[in-house]
Amino acid sequence: MIVPMMKYSLILHHSDYEGFLYRLQELGLVDISLSDWTPSGEELRMLQTINQYATIRADLNRRSKTANLTNIKPLNNGREVYDKYNVAIAQIADLTAQIQKLQAESEALQVWGRFEPQLIAELNNAGVSVHFFTSYDNIFNANRDVWSQQATIELISSEKGISYFVAIRDVSEQPLILNSAEEIKVPQSDYTIVANQIAELEQKRTEYEHEILVCVTSREMLTPVEEDLKAQLQIDKTLAAGGNREAEGSLVVLEGWCKKENIADVDKFLDNEQDIISFKDEPSTEDNPPIVLKNGRFARLFEVISNLYALPNYHATDLTPFFAPFFMMFFGFCLGDAGYGLIFVVLASVLHFRLPKGGKRDVADLVFWCGLSTVVFGALTGTFFGVELAKVPALVNIKDMFIAQDKMFTVAIYVGVVQLLYAMGLKAYFAMKRFGWMYGMSTIGWIITLVASGLAMGMPISIEGFTTSSVAYYAILGVAFFMMFFMNSPGKNPLVNFGSGLWDMYNNVTGFMGDLLSYIRLFALGICSGIIANVFNSLAIGMSPDIPVVGLIITILIMIIGHAINLFMGVLGAFVHPLRLTFVEFYKNAGFEDGGRPFEPLKRMKNN
Repeated sequence: MIVPMMKYSLILHHSDYEGFLYRLQELGLVDISLSDWTPSGEELRMLQTINQYATIRADLNRRSKTANLTNIKPLNNGREVYDKYNVAIAQIADLTAQIQKLQAESEALQVWGRFEPQLIAELNNAGVSVHFFTSYDNIFNANRDVWSQQATIELISSEKGISYFVAIRDVSEQPLILNSAEEIKVPQSDYTIVANQIAELEQKRTEYEHEILVCVTSREMLTPVEEDLKAQLQIDKTLAAGGNREAEGSLVVLEGWCKKENIADVDKFLDNEQDIISFKDEPSTEDNPPIVLKNGRFARLFEVISNLYALPNYHATDLTPFFAPFFMMFFGFCLGDAGYGLIFVVLASVLHFRLPKGGKRDVADLVFWCGLSTVVFGALTGTFFGVELAKVPALVNIKDMFIAQDKMFTVAIYVGVVQLLYAMGLKAYFAMKRFGWMYGMSTIGWIITLVASGLAMGMPISIEGFTTSSVAYYAILGVAFFMMFFMNSPGKNPLVNFGSGLWDMYNNVTGFMGDLLSYIRLFALGICSGIIANVFNSLAIGMSPDIPVVGLIITILIMIIGHAINLFMGVLGAFVHPLRLTFVEFYKNAGFEDGGRPFEPLKRMKNN
């Protein structure tokens, strides 16, 4: 359901505006309506900083799962955590790049062994030149004697088919040219020097990694600072886009909203604001109050689903509690394997007791109910990790209790009929409740027509004497057609109603059939999951070698990998397709109206 709101109209002097917003922020109960807001440069920077805080907090939470935080003292506040983290991350990235560069240099130098670059320079000054060469091993072996006539050749090392050698000769001699060998620049250091440089950089990197651990220990301090930034941004946004300027800008007129349950607190606050003129009123049909959803323990779990689409209009109805049982059922229908469902039930049960109350536990509970639905549908169809229970010898006596796959198509269609008629009934009820009884008559006429036609044709049950050619059937259609063609737009000309009814008839007939066919996906996904699981079972057994222990291990590995793949794909389909049936077929036929905005009261500062 949608929490009832109360509207406040506030008038104050522009000089009191900012101070009043800060006091209202301390109250933390009032949402101020805003016009179009274009962030300034400072506000854009604040948004970027808020995103950085969220990113840092997520990274530190991830690191906390594996970090050893023993004897690490936390920092004093969140801003210090933010600054220290950014410095440490930047330094670690820079040091890592330097280390990688030096490691590549060290690897290149190792082939030359240990030497002193300064000694090479001193030899050159003394008249002895040392040249560094590389060549393929076969070329080196073939030409070494020839090259030795020009200089003293010393092989340093040979790796991966390449020889690394030096040629030593007198500086006064002609330039040295060794055919088929490549001379390289004299290295400026040996690998041991570079290794020492790497060790020094790694020590510095370790120190900065310890700084990250300190930040991990202090990660909870980031949240208050992040909330303060959001609160300040909210104030800045409200100053820029909240209210209208009247009397040449000297007065500010604000529109605020609070939950009806908080009216007493807001009234008490405004009574103490002597320079503020306030008016209180119920929301009108032209208003767009903010939305707060408040559902029961079960339906609340599915708000995470409904929020993926859009919030309902304040004057409409929250459909979450109405689609929740269907979504759970559709998930189980699509996944359709009792073994897979059991995995979710066990996993969600463990998480329920390990997670704190709130969002994450609610998601775990949602997984539990969807898993339970999967267990039920798997039991009804007789599928357990791809095994057809009806073919298990011990269960042969109850095989007729399982729903055969060829009957699942019919079940899917009937489920679709039930949900669509249910949605249309909700649409009629909401219209009658909101506008008056006549505004639901046209939809009720359609429901009567569809139900009567189904019964007359024997779907899903037949009534003796009630057929498509019976008088009773035509009498019911006559009443329903009158409701459909002459009560679809109360208060308008009957001819206009009739023309509108004809157009609605075309749209409803084609739309209903198209919507109904969409439910075939439940049948398709349900049997696919079981068939693929059965295929992996067959592969695991068929590909297993005739070796006692090895065969069992390979069978288990194939089953685990195969069922993991099938479970992943099955869950994806079992989530997406019920989502589509909810947001397209159900929402459309239930007359869902979106356009709501979330309730965002000015929040208290944490003062950290």
